[in-house]
Amino acid sequence: LYGQYMFNQIQSEYEIARYNDESNPNARGWRLGARAINQLKPFVLSTTFEYNHTDPYLYIRETPYTTYSWRRDVLSNAPGDESSLLTLPLGFKYGPDTHSLWFRSQARFPNLATIALEAEWVQQGENRITSPYDEGPDAAASTSPTGTPTTLWQFGLHTDLRPLPFLDTAGGLIYSYQTKSGTADQHSLEWYLSVTLEGGRLLDYLQTPAPSKDTE
Repeated sequence: LYGQYMFNQIQSEYEIARYNDESNPNARGWRLGARAINQLKPFVLSTTFEYNHTDPYLYIRETPYTTYSWRRDVLSNAPGDESSLLTLPLGFKYGPDTHSLWFRSQARFPNLATIALEAEWVQQGENRITSPYDEGPDAAASTSPTGTPTTLWQFGLHTDLRPLPFLDTAGGLIYSYQTKSGTADQHSLEWYLSVTLEGGRLLDYLQTPAPSKDTE
């Protein structure tokens, strides 16, 4: 079992009673997860399940410099788009105003291959990490997801194969289905493939003497 908790702002009952102030929205996020690992011959099976929640105003502050975010000025060679400011959340990849469930089952064959199946459901409200900060009774009473939420279903098949000590290949398929009331549904199918050659292991492999044969 594991978990994570973070916050930008907590409006406690004490603050409401002591200062008669109900205008500051709570800004919290938490993750609850469980993982089971079973040693089965000839592979190791692991299964993981996670639930994530972020309040509508987590990451959103009066100024973006006081929140948990990753900010970079990204350069681009595209005409008319020489640079842009990229802001990504730290801790929860979908940012504020979300619920999500994530499942992964993985079979690992030591020193040979890994095969994994993933499924994810995400419901995201209209607030984003770049949304303006707000306060007042309505903001303080808001709950995730706000407005008209976007729902995402995603399923993935991932493989990793090491046919030789110095060669690693990885590939997979990811299907996504996104829906939002009032807009057309979106479907996508992505694939990826990578091949990694590890120079140090290749040299070790080439320098390892071949096993000698018994002679009579």
